[in-house]
Parts: sequence; structure tokens; C-alpha cells
Amino acid sequence: MFIVLLHIDFLVHEFILPTRLSNLKGTKNLGKEITDSGAKLFDLLEKEKDLSHHRQKAIAFLDNITRNFESNKEQEFIEQ
Repeated sequence: MFIVLLHIDFLVHEFILPTRLSNLKGTKNLGKEITDSGAKLFDLLEKEKDLSHHRQKAIAFLDNITRNFESNKEQEFIEQ
């Protein structure tokens, strides 16, 4: 009886080990993806100050164009 239980216990561990190794690899890959995503987000947020300034200038420019249909000032600027 004891030998049968040891054999069953061995088979259970033999079956669980590959699953655990697979989970470990998946966890490692997920950790790498999270770290990479965090690094990319950090880089993008660093650029946000400069990009925000340019975005606000572009929005202001477009607002001026839509408000002043009769003015050619923006059109002349674009053609330069």
C-alpha cells in the first residue's frame, strides 16, 4: 500500500512539475512585458511636456483658422 501511494505521489508530482514550469515561464514573460511597458510609458511621459506645448500651438492655430475665414494671415503663413 505504501509503495502504491509513493508511486501515485510521484505521478502527481511528475504531472504537476511541467505545469509549474510553464506557469513560471509565463510569469517571467509577463513580468518582462510589464517592465517593458513601464519603460515605454516613462519615455512617453518624459516627452509629454514638449509635445503638449506643440499640441497647444497647433490647436490654437486651428482655432484661429476656423474663427477668421476672411483673414489670409494663416494661409500666408502656411504658404511660406
